Amino acid sequence: MKKYALPLFILLSVNILSHFLPFERASSAPDDFSDYLHVQNQSSATLISKAITNVNRPLNYLFIYFQLKWTKLNNWETTALLFISTCIFTGMAYFLFLALLGNTAWALLASLFYLLLPNKLELFHMSGVTNVNIVFSIYILSMLSFIYFLKSDRFYFFLLSLFCYSVGIFWYEVGFLLPIVLFVYAFLFRRSHTVWAAYFVIPALLYITWRFTAGFGIVPNAEMGHAIQLAKIFENMATAVHHYIGRYMMTAILYGIFQFPKMEIFWLGMIITGNVLLVLWLLRWLKKISPLETNYKIILLALSMVIAFLIPNLVYVVERRHTTLSSLGITLLMVACCHGLGRHYKKVVFPVILIFLIACQGTAWNQVVACRILRSVFDAVQEYEPQMQSYENIIFDQYSFANHIPYTWGDKKTNVLESYWAMQVFTPWSTASMFSLYAPQKHLYISRQALEEQETSFKVPLSEQESILLPKAKTFLVNFDKVYGGSYSHGNRNKF
Repeated sequence: MKKYALPLFILLSVNILSHFLPFERASSAPDDFSDYLHVQNQSSATLISKAITNVNRPLNYLFIYFQLKWTKLNNWETTALLFISTCIFTGMAYFLFLALLGNTAWALLASLFYLLLPNKLELFHMSGVTNVNIVFSIYILSMLSFIYFLKSDRFYFFLLSLFCYSVGIFWYEVGFLLPIVLFVYAFLFRRSHTVWAAYFVIPALLYITWRFTAGFGIVPNAEMGHAIQLAKIFENMATAVHHYIGRYMMTAILYGIFQFPKMEIFWLGMIITGNVLLVLWLLRWLKKISPLETNYKIILLALSMVIAFLIPNLVYVVERRHTTLSSLGITLLMVACCHGLGRHYKKVVFPVILIFLIACQGTAWNQVVACRILRSVFDAVQEYEPQMQSYENIIFDQYSFANHIPYTWGDKKTNVLESYWAMQVFTPWSTASMFSLYAPQKHLYISRQALEEQETSFKVPLSEQESILLPKAKTFLVNFDKVYGGSYSHGNRNKF
């Protein structure tokens, strides 16, 4: 294990430098508020029963429920879990690249590419993606174990691979077509063992039957979850392209670079110092790496990864996190491109890594501020709880926050601080759940347009055509001034 210590230490350091300085996520994910509202007083048996009713992702919900029951929205615990989960899947990716490329230095370089790819930065945002990071690690372990099995003929590696795949599809179905990747690998590298990939059809059929018969017809009150939408395939294909080389990729890079110099001066100094040290090491290290001889087999395997791991999302939706497994294939294609550049690859690798690094760091700062905004509102709701109890109505003036906080270059009519430089902040269900935790049974109105304050009432726009009048005497207003009082500082309250 000593030969792996240095590469893993480098990846750990770069993970911290690129995604976790400062080591802070002040708020849980928006979805956590709605989930916590339902699980906070439930017994373990009830949570297990509730998770099983979500027949498309029972293990996913089981993990989320028990994570929330354990952490109780404790931000240090959820941030630590998030960090650990990113370290695990980055480490697993390194060992996968090592098994495929057979070269320690190139496995490390591929892992750096993978760690810094801007299309999957959602994985470092909030506690809500911790479970996703873990299941991606499980899928990678399944691939890795299958490769070890074909190389060593040790049967326990096959059993581990089959077990991990079975757990993965009942957790998060994005890796459902992993058996195709395993078949392609076996066909390319050990054709006599392709039959072993067929065994993965068994858990795949079991999952399909479980999902589309609502838990074999025995699960009470089964929730079918996400419906397959064949009509969206071409739309989602375009979305996937944008995540890799189009608008969404460019947005992630430009937003990150734009926000990089705007972070708090202490953290900016720390990060620049770390970047200088990383650049000096990288320049020296790249001089020692000889070009890697890749062949058509790696390219074919990479293409199979991209295709197989994207298809399950094409019939529903392609979010940034859904590109994580297919990014393994993208990374291998980047390595193949380096081979195609010959001795000149270093002239391309260095600026690409540097651009990705700064984009990641700027995005990490956006994630920190987005969490701070959400936390500031959450803290204010707790503080105002005694006052809110004497009112019938509550208005959350979301527009006032969007009017005071720069948060996008895009359309502010459709995005009213739902995201802060592409990082999620306010969603209708999370805001409603947040208030329900401390002001249940109150009528909540979320204003996404300018609120009109009249002499005795508030005129709340519900849409462009519809509004409602609420009497001031019976209505409590939560707006930017109530939360920050003129002391907004990078998302925080009461700092000057």
